[in-house]
Amino acid sequence: EKQKREQGEGGVAEPGIDAQLPNANIVQLQMRVSVKGVTTKVKGVPIGVTIKPRRMTLPAFQGNPNTTPSSILSYYTQWFTAHVPDLLLALSIGGTSVRDKCVEGLGYAAAGIAGRSVVGGTVPG
Repeated sequence: EKQKREQGEGGVAEPGIDAQLPNANIVQLQMRVSVKGVTTKVKGVPIGVTIKPRRMTLPAFQGNPNTTPSSILSYYTQWFTAHVPDLLLALSIGGTSVRDKCVEGLGYAAAGIAGRSVVGGTVPG
């Protein structure tokens, strides 16, 4: 029974079980991430959410004598967490690119700052 619990479904160790995987190595992996046609409702109005196809390269993992499934999971979780902003910039909501809106917002902010400095800060607001 204990062995069954530790192995999980299909006989594969669950990430929470720290079986030893000494010097485990995982080669660099290429993956393609995309989300198509997810629809959500905002105030009752359906809005499509997509992530344009994006290629990502997962770095190789170089294990050590103390490597466990948890340490591998932690390594890749940290990597994915660091790359969430990249995925968000590939997001499109209702056909509008998040990246384009960010750039547009930065442009407006820069124009506002430049406008205030040109007139010596006399612009209200």
